Amino acid sequence: MLRRLFLAAWVLLVLAVPPLAQADIRSPSAVTVAAKADDALVLAIQEAKADIDNTDLKHAMQVLKTVRKRQDFEAAASPLRHGVILMIAGLAADAEDWSAATEAIVVASEMPDAVAVDWTLRLDIAGPTDAPEEALRSLTVLAQRFPPSSTPSATASSTIGAIAPGACPMDRPGCSPSPTPWSGRAWRPTMCSPI
Repeated sequence: MLRRLFLAAWVLLVLAVPPLAQADIRSPSAVTVAAKADDALVLAIQEAKADIDNTDLKHAMQVLKTVRKRQDFEAAASPLRHGVILMIAGLAADAEDWSAATEAIVVASEMPDAVAVDWTLRLDIAGPTDAPEEALRSLTVLAQRFPPSSTPSATASSTIGAIAPGACPMDRPGCSPSPTPWSGRAWRPTMCSPI
């Protein structure tokens, strides 16, 4: 349910920002290809959003995977491509298809349009996939690139506990890591004595 809300919010954000608002310096034929690709992605995102609203997540995933396989996918505006791939990651995670979720979130989080949400989803996906390196990398990126806007979540605390037994969870009494990844200061994991 939480991921569906995230996906709906992301779709609204992507559709609210015109992807080709800047002056277009491409050739007319490239503009035509890009415009067709943009239109296809917008339609796919709208269809997937309607499917998500109707809880038809399988069809939403099928629509997004189909548009991602288009030959002109790379010609589309970066925010649209990013939105499609991020939605695939969220839907795959919702379906607990961890290999598809991992593949998509790695691509989405490495795109120039990636924001803290990408890295938070990457952290969420790393927990169930038993990928401690990915979880720690996600935490590090969140701490370094997005310190004021990133706050520890229950998912982050449980993921830290799962990947690093003995690591100091944020909510354990008598165990206060200082500084934390979210404090903006130099951070390194702190170990606690067993309870």
